[in-house]
Amino acid sequence: MTDEAEKRKQRIKDFVISCMQRTGKSPTYREIQKATGIASLSTVSVAVNALVEDGVFEFDGDSSWRALKVPEADRTGETQKVYVAGEVVCGMPTFGDDSIEASVLLPTSIFGEDEYYILRAHGDSMKNAGIREGDLLVVHPYRVAHDGSVVVAHIPGEGNTCKTLRIRYAGDVKNVFLRAENDEKLEDGSYRYPDIKVGDVGGIVISGVVSHVIHEFPKSGRM
Repeated sequence: MTDEAEKRKQRIKDFVISCMQRTGKSPTYREIQKATGIASLSTVSVAVNALVEDGVFEFDGDSSWRALKVPEADRTGETQKVYVAGEVVCGMPTFGDDSIEASVLLPTSIFGEDEYYILRAHGDSMKNAGIREGDLLVVHPYRVAHDGSVVVAHIPGEGNTCKTLRIRYAGDVKNVFLRAENDEKLEDGSYRYPDIKVGDVGGIVISGVVSHVIHEFPKSGRM
């Protein structure tokens, strides 16, 4: 399965879990498509079927449509408290507020018992990765990350930002970038959110790797 297909599965998994936690029921395929930005319902169906094959979800046989549920064996009812520690900018780096603003109970049947902290996303530079304004980013406090990881990084003298870590080699030379997942361009043709080359900013400090994204499905006004 391609990296893009795996990313689609992760976006769908995160949204379905978030929706179940908020409403107690599974979202429709149309709601999944709209929330994750996936182009077609057939692509949603393929990804959902793959998640069912992986054992992440089951189809609810009591439903008149192909609703999803968490497998019975995974419903332990156990949770862990994780703190929401301010915001991280999904845009150009800024200093963040590290104060604790809330706590969230995460089910261990879904998130495991690893250590996490949560940051609230601010900005739109990571929207193509499924991260939107106001989303809650569940972050592993790792200090190292691999190419392609979505990281929370501190740039000395500038502040904190959430970006995709990219590592490229030119011969023996290692180039490290922080890359936005938003390809919008300005009138002059330059990218709205250009790559941040780590060597040009004096290095970075990775303070975490994003593991899950929790976001609220926008209200449609339907009854």
